[in-house]
Amino acid sequence: MVGKTKELTVNSESDGEITITPSNSSIASITIDNGKYIVTGLSAGIETFTATQAATEDYLESTITFDIAVKEIGDVIFYESFDKFDTTGGNDGDFAAGSGAFSVDKCDNAGWNVTAANGANHCIKTGSNKTAGKAITPAINYEGDAILTFKAAAWNNKDDETTLKISISGGSLDINSVTMSKTKWTEYTITITNMPSNAKITFEGDETGNKHRFFLDEVRISKLQSTTPITATFNPKYKGKTSIYYSDKNLKVPEDVTAYTYAIVDGKGQYQDRFAAGEVIPAGTGVVLEYGKDFTENVTVTFEEGTADEAKALTKENQLQGYDEKKMITINGNTEDYYFYRLSIGKSDSPNAGKVGFYWANSTGAPFEASAHKIFLVVSKAEADNWQAASFSLEDITGINSTVTEETNSQDIYSLSGIRMNNKNLPKGIYIVNGKKVIIK
Repeated sequence: MVGKTKELTVNSESDGEITITPSNSSIASITIDNGKYIVTGLSAGIETFTATQAATEDYLESTITFDIAVKEIGDVIFYESFDKFDTTGGNDGDFAAGSGAFSVDKCDNAGWNVTAANGANHCIKTGSNKTAGKAITPAINYEGDAILTFKAAAWNNKDDETTLKISISGGSLDINSVTMSKTKWTEYTITITNMPSNAKITFEGDETGNKHRFFLDEVRISKLQSTTPITATFNPKYKGKTSIYYSDKNLKVPEDVTAYTYAIVDGKGQYQDRFAAGEVIPAGTGVVLEYGKDFTENVTVTFEEGTADEAKALTKENQLQGYDEKKMITINGNTEDYYFYRLSIGKSDSPNAGKVGFYWANSTGAPFEASAHKIFLVVSKAEADNWQAASFSLEDITGINSTVTEETNSQDIYSLSGIRMNNKNLPKGIYIVNGKKVIIK
């Protein structure tokens, strides 16, 4: 974790001197302290190290490389301070005290289940000289990868055990037990992978017998920020436009990029809210991205993550949707009542040839398999059929160019879906006439 340390285990039959060098010292560092190799996380990313052991009389020089991933701790999703317990033991430096009354009502979060519990000095003590200690958190309302940090200390008695087991009801932990000190607090950091919704975490004395008392404090669970950068790539073919969607990330707009929400208003596609460079798009918001500079080759930009407090609130409706993984689009209701559009380019034989906009992925407008972190648009057939709209061009974002109140003659007329029409007795609707949108009233 960024800002945290961890001991690196080094095994070798040789006693030759070991040197370890990083490829990029800005991500992680390794120091040697009394024969222990201590890794310190400096910034999020992956650091490659080279370890070299000098030759001895019995062994040749040897070299290996290895990677260390450093991750950023994100938003806190659960925190228990135990600060309402105000008797003795633990934080006052006395690790042989802690007999205050325990009440779940004094916990920050309802739902704790603690065996042989006592309140202490802004912490709790669990277990007795006859019962092994155990503390189970309330159910945590979160799904995904996370970081668990907590402080623990053993009861200061020569007969008390010091091993503490940690388990979770679903998902997995990278550490399942730790060794506590009897004379001081130690902070521990554990990675949780694939944490399911409403999981509980258990802290438990390793022995089933007596004399396994321990203190517990500062239990915190935080989102685990991905080390994979969030990027968007602009292709000249798409005229500087692409899209992005993340359900759980607040994205800061990069330099030279503008982001827009989008909706269909009175039969016309319209940009709604605008996010300039440096502004933060709220999590769960699909947006169209527009690159503001001329370019002839693909341009990739990287998004930083902001916080929910930094996110700019939406002021208008946004109809852009998305998924975090590649999947077939589903909606609440009958999919046959809707048309489904994706961001694409008009085909060469259509009125919107070469124009970037929202088009049917299927010839019938049926649902399609949406790409991860990309947007799609869903419009009811009742509305779209009224406009005869199989596409919405982003290049005609202002909508109708002209209005015609009489029948058109001797002109090429197409429906918005690209079908050539007979120019006599046209029903009311919107058409493409000589490359322009017109309304037949």
